[in-house]
Amino acid sequence: MSYRSLEKVHERYQLTVMWLLIGAFVAAWAMMFVHPSVTLLLFWSGLIVVGVFAIIQARLVKAERHAAKTALKSHTCPRCDAHVHLDLEKAGAWHCDECGATFLATGDLQRAGR
Repeated sequence: MSYRSLEKVHERYQLTVMWLLIGAFVAAWAMMFVHPSVTLLLFWSGLIVVGVFAIIQARLVKAERHAAKTALKSHTCPRCDAHVHLDLEKAGAWHCDECGATFLATGDLQRAGR
């Protein structure tokens, strides 16, 4: 997958997980009065699923970094495919003049204000 695709999946993944967990909470709350055993099942499965979601999140971040590093090795911006250059003020950082993105040597996108 390209960096842009991974970035969009990563963006939407966190929000999707949040809404799934809120939905499970609402279902557990409703079932608490009808079938308490279902509430316990949803609680324990929710704890397991949070661990699975955390593992998936870590792998998404790792894949995003790898895709960024691969693009930076060829001196192209992972976000817009323009030419990037090393930023002399920030050692080990790559800067794109087209989209304004700054990538660290680890492949992480440096967010504004950091």
